[in-house]
Amino acid sequence: MALLEQDRKFYEKTIENRLSNIVKIDDKQFGFQPGKSTEDAILYYDSCNKSLEQRRKNFSLSLLI
Repeated sequence: MALLEQDRKFYEKTIENRLSNIVKIDDKQFGFQPGKSTEDAILYYDSCNKSLEQRRKNFSLSLLI
């Protein structure tokens, strides 16, 4: 069983590395990104909202759960 788990991890990492060279993920993508958390997303939203409030512009946010 342990060898199957190691094989799966190796295969997963290989696919991830290949896809990361092809697919570019936006910097504003927070879900499933290493080093990014829900707190980072909230702080980003708050920063954008405050900036746009100063310029009297509307701001909307989409959450996909």
